[in-house]
Amino acid sequence: QASAGRSMEHLARLRLSVHPPTAAIVRTVLLRALASSPAALAAALRRYRHLLLHARDAHRAGRRLTRAELRAFAGEVEEQLVLWELLADGSGNGELALDDLDALDDVAAGTATAAASGDPKLQRLRRLLSDGRPTLVFATRRETVRYLRDRLCPPLVAWCTGDRAGLGHAPAARGAVLGWFQDDGRADGPQCLVVTDVAAEGLDLRRAARVVHYDLPWTPMRLEQREGRAIRLGSRHSCVEVVQFSLPAGLERRLRVSATLSRKHRLPALAGIGAAMLLLGGPEAMHGSLRTVLAAVLDRMYGGQL
Repeated sequence: QASAGRSMEHLARLRLSVHPPTAAIVRTVLLRALASSPAALAAALRRYRHLLLHARDAHRAGRRLTRAELRAFAGEVEEQLVLWELLADGSGNGELALDDLDALDDVAAGTATAAASGDPKLQRLRRLLSDGRPTLVFATRRETVRYLRDRLCPPLVAWCTGDRAGLGHAPAARGAVLGWFQDDGRADGPQCLVVTDVAAEGLDLRRAARVVHYDLPWTPMRLEQREGRAIRLGSRHSCVEVVQFSLPAGLERRLRVSATLSRKHRLPALAGIGAAMLLLGGPEAMHGSLRTVLAAVLDRMYGGQL
């Protein structure tokens, strides 16, 4: 996909950090936003600007970045926040490249221009939905949910981001929106429900005949939880279709999403962390070992390729 390639070229102009593991985490947040939607990338770049401004102020004041400031950058992908805190010894500063502030306007403008050339993934989803089958579409970012809501209509798309829900641009009660896709939902209701992972947690949405992973989550467990919303005993469908949208080849090479999900199944064994470590060294020793192992894992996973 040419637009994704051009966006990656613009993102490559950012230095991010002199600390390679920290740079890998920041770049992963940005690239995973790009993998979700142009709107998610634009929001991630705005959050990165705010993070750099907070980091500059913290440096001048001789203090550390707060957890709230880091969470604001991580957005919905809070697993990244945990990795950051382990690598940065809890300080969260990680020697961010403050001179990126000078380049961000041009980078944001460049990625917006690249996105304006078209979105093949969106077009593919539109074609998929044209058959009228009740479909549950998952996205990791709220910005992506709004992006799809605005571009898939007509017909009207139902959506829920956890704190807000609606049909098209009209707000609606969360219970009513999700009720359309529960077992006793109305057959004449909307045929597409776009949700974030958090919005659909623990729900039974058995009216859905298809589950679409518009982007991939950070953990294998989350992937299974998404599909479990529709693939349940008592479903009105004998077969529920599951569709995963693959990344453009260049972006997949950089993120290695499939390989990363597979590795995460093996992380506990790779780290070699068990009860003995806690008994011998206590929580502080475990935290230090986690940080050391995590740096090695990131180096093995990303190896300077991000």
